[in-house]
Amino acid sequence: MADEILKKALTGLMGGKASRWEVDINGHRVNVPDHPDPDINYQRMTETMARLEALPPKAPTSDPTKPLRAVLTLKEATAKHLADLRAVERKPRTVMDSEHTLRLMVGLLGEEKPVDKIDADDIRAVRNGMKQWPPNATKREEFRGLSVKGVILRAAAMEEPGPAARTMAKHKQRLSKFFNDLRKQGKIDQNPLHGVDFAPDGDTEESGGRTFTPGELRAIFEPVRFKSWARKYPHRWFGPMLGLYSGARVNEVAQLLAKDIEQVEGVWGFHVRAVAAENQSIKNPKTKRFVPIARAVLEAGLLDYIEDLKASGHRRLFPNLPFKKDGGYGAALSKQFSAYIKDKCGIEERGLGFHAFRHYVASELARLDADLVEIAPLTGHALPESILAKFYIHKHLADKVKTVAKLAPPVKLPGYKRDQFRSAFRAAPVEQPPTKATKKAAKETGAKKVAAK
Repeated sequence: MADEILKKALTGLMGGKASRWEVDINGHRVNVPDHPDPDINYQRMTETMARLEALPPKAPTSDPTKPLRAVLTLKEATAKHLADLRAVERKPRTVMDSEHTLRLMVGLLGEEKPVDKIDADDIRAVRNGMKQWPPNATKREEFRGLSVKGVILRAAAMEEPGPAARTMAKHKQRLSKFFNDLRKQGKIDQNPLHGVDFAPDGDTEESGGRTFTPGELRAIFEPVRFKSWARKYPHRWFGPMLGLYSGARVNEVAQLLAKDIEQVEGVWGFHVRAVAAENQSIKNPKTKRFVPIARAVLEAGLLDYIEDLKASGHRRLFPNLPFKKDGGYGAALSKQFSAYIKDKCGIEERGLGFHAFRHYVASELARLDADLVEIAPLTGHALPESILAKFYIHKHLADKVKTVAKLAPPVKLPGYKRDQFRSAFRAAPVEQPPTKATKKAAKETGAKKVAAK
């Protein structure tokens, strides 16, 4: 054994890698301090071994009836986890985001770290490192070629801002998925993230970012500017209007079908729901809802537009929006709107986009003394358990109408003119309704994904 240990030590030293070493005899493990004099090191080692050999064997700390696990390194575990995500066809963006989070953890803890040795202190080190990770680090020249720790050190020296609370919460979600899967596979006994906070409590999707100011809303809907940008495509025209008066997520607006807009109990509104055959999805089952359409949007001509849309043979509310596996129908609308407010409205703050309508609705209603029980059923926000326990949150439709009526943005919406989007309708492909076969295939695909989870 001595020759093998010496060979391994010399190989490590020649490769520029050195680490602490331990003596383990009869179950007793002792760290031996390093000394620059090799003779003293050797003397300390032999003396320590002699003392340990004289001690009675130490009782094993693990259950002798439990089979020993094969060592699974962090590098191996993350590679398998990402391969599993791809195997069940998770969205490319989901896989990419998970890969980024896991790369940061591996860079902070080391590739050879056994996953069953990761504890809460390791997770705290990961969290503290992630809190210093600079924005867009992988795309910036000043961080190119650096290790994870190197990027963090340089970012600290440059006094770079760290990620938002929402980003930290997302990191924790991805890590929790990783460790929970390992626990289910029997690779670890418990999830080391338990009890370690990454970000403030709350709806992780909504934390971070801000609302549009009244001045910014006036700039966005300034008649000449807005019409010039939106006149060619209906999603640019009515998409922001629906966002402004509903607080719906961009994909919830972009994926709407014409039939999703209907009159219920005398109230015009739209359904937010998941229909796999129509490529419609929702964040979670609690976000399924019926949202009343504000009077201002109806007066702007939305119903006239829907009549023209149906007469053209289109089923989707916004037929010019392409579907993307990563981002759904909302990806294009989000990108176009962000470019518009930056290039045409002078709103250049990083990260500000369509989602700020959602912040506006929630914050404006709160300013008007609406409580969470009024806001959440309208916007599809998650509610803390304390709120769920205190209130009965199934709001009647009349209550939702009253909540929407409280909104009074400082803008005047432009009116729709019949056949305004005739050219856009002609340019868009006409989608056929899903057949029984496509519905069955979509249902089976969804069932497989649920089973894989």
